[in-house]
Amino acid sequence: MLRCDVADVLAPFIERHRKTAYRPVVSEGQGAPDGSRFNGAPFLMNGEAWPECSFCAKPMAMFLQLNLSTLPAGAGAFGSGLLQLFYCVEDHDYTQTEDWAAFDHKVKLARVIPDGTPGAIAMPKDVGLKANPLAIVGWTPFEETPNTEEAADYGLQTIYDRTTPREVRTKFVSEPLGIDTGWLDSNELNQVFEKLLAPAFKDKLSGWPGWVQGVEYPSCTACGARMQLVFQIDSEDHVPWMFGDMGCGHITQCPEHKSVVTFAWACH
Repeated sequence: MLRCDVADVLAPFIERHRKTAYRPVVSEGQGAPDGSRFNGAPFLMNGEAWPECSFCAKPMAMFLQLNLSTLPAGAGAFGSGLLQLFYCVEDHDYTQTEDWAAFDHKVKLARVIPDGTPGAIAMPKDVGLKANPLAIVGWTPFEETPNTEEAADYGLQTIYDRTTPREVRTKFVSEPLGIDTGWLDSNELNQVFEKLLAPAFKDKLSGWPGWVQGVEYPSCTACGARMQLVFQIDSEDHVPWMFGDMGCGHITQCPEHKSVVTFAWACH
């Protein structure tokens, strides 16, 4: 059990940097043409063909469509329109595609269709992904905090002390907030990671990203600003697809240029 004083000492940091994330609530079916959903057929602009992979010229699977105007009020200022993510699920040489990288669009497409754009839902098409469409019909909020690496960007320093070749003591310190947890053993440290400084994995809207390898926010191609998390898509959750070795992906958006969105993932 986590020592109460450790949780109490970290409380000022946790409270200051707590964010609300949202789990999608889904039901079977496409839902409205301009509704939010996983899988299935996308809303396409008039005269537009289903987006294709630049490697194999086959139609890409739609992993996600989000109606930004209908998201929970507390989710963030993501603008309006339809955010869509397409991804090719054919067997490519991924050493050439670099599909994990934020702005490599050879086998994927992330975009925002502006509100009021004429169009309609596309006819269903074989995109190589055996998945039923899941309409997003609601959102379940929960609170979370950044992991220790990202917490360091906000002043929570992690200090290590190797007391023996096999034992490392750890403590968290933030001078502006008067935080000093004192030395924690490995069991206490693991509980801090699990209970206090652990953003959630699985699919979610907003919140803190569940980073697999490290903090990897892309920079906006228009202004260079750090992009913000809109939606996290994890392996084998609502979309039956694995990113590498149980990887986790993130759709991010420039806070100023709302049309600049991208998708990147990392795996173990």
